[in-house]
Amino acid sequence: MSLSKTALAGLAVATGLSAGIASEAVADGEQFIPLLIYRTGPYAPNGIPIANAMNDYFTLVNERDGGVGGVKLIWEECETAYNNDRGVECYERLKNNGPTGASVVNPYSTGITYALIERATADKIPVLSMGYGRTDGSDGRVFPYVFTVPMTYWSQASALIKYIGDQEGGVENLQGKKLALVYHDSAYGKEPIPTLEKLAETYGYELSLFPVAHPGLEQKSTWLKIGRQLRPDWVFMWGWGVMNSTAIKEAAAVGYPMDKFIGVWWSGAEPDVEPAGAAALYVHDRTGYLCFAATRPEHRRKGAQGALLAARIRNAVAAGCSTLVTETGERIPLKPSDSYRNILRFGFEEAYLRANYLSPDPTASRSTAAL
Repeated sequence: MSLSKTALAGLAVATGLSAGIASEAVADGEQFIPLLIYRTGPYAPNGIPIANAMNDYFTLVNERDGGVGGVKLIWEECETAYNNDRGVECYERLKNNGPTGASVVNPYSTGITYALIERATADKIPVLSMGYGRTDGSDGRVFPYVFTVPMTYWSQASALIKYIGDQEGGVENLQGKKLALVYHDSAYGKEPIPTLEKLAETYGYELSLFPVAHPGLEQKSTWLKIGRQLRPDWVFMWGWGVMNSTAIKEAAAVGYPMDKFIGVWWSGAEPDVEPAGAAALYVHDRTGYLCFAATRPEHRRKGAQGALLAARIRNAVAAGCSTLVTETGERIPLKPSDSYRNILRFGFEEAYLRANYLSPDPTASRSTAAL
């Protein structure tokens, strides 16, 4: 592990840490912060950008501003792989490093946060859990060394209920609605459950819980239950890493509407929301033409076409269409067509074949099936 220098003495002020920590750092001219990261494992696609961002930000403040108040920061990375035991090991290994010891620890994991609270409190090292971690740690009377800034999972859970209440015309209209929570089966994923259950008692909605085992690749049976049996009015997804993209794929496969599918704020990372495809719908009078559609090569065979079909059908119905048409390549024996099969799955029937002539070979022709 490499030791790097930068300047972030202002961190002590920004997070409300004790004056004793800040004054000690000023006296020594340096302040040490352990950087618990996960560049490996199933959550690395999300962990790598976080680790890089922290290194970049520390360097930016140092090089651009010459430090904060003249106090330099020393930090050292330790790989946790988003694993609780390894997170504790990293904490114990690094907590006494530098001239001051660890001035703060940012676990970047709710599970590791839970595991470190008692240890860090005994060591009098503040735990900074930014938008994650143990929500009741906000009570400084019980957890004097835990800082939950700027928001908690309980707050987000209540904000989600307020949002769907607004969409339904008022929270009073949530009475009798079906809500499903698809969550990572860990301390992180379970954090919003008490709030959602309490609000269910208040507003009368029905809450169904669907835990997803680490790392989140096996969700097919979950979404079959959601899409074909429960059919909830809204779905909340409390996922992380590969669980997020898998949930989107499986939701699309069962035709669950994406405008009723809401993810926790950790589901908005670039690896989770990269555009997979695009499609167009043309409406004339009461007829809808599901025309151009394309899926990026790296996202094919993951449910994108089905999601695009479902979205355009919903939009066409909302626009008052009574007839829908589309087209795809001709079905040829011994040459299966995923596109043709997907279109049939959504209720279309073949109406006729249209010849498409290609140049420069005048003898070559292809047919298109209109459905």
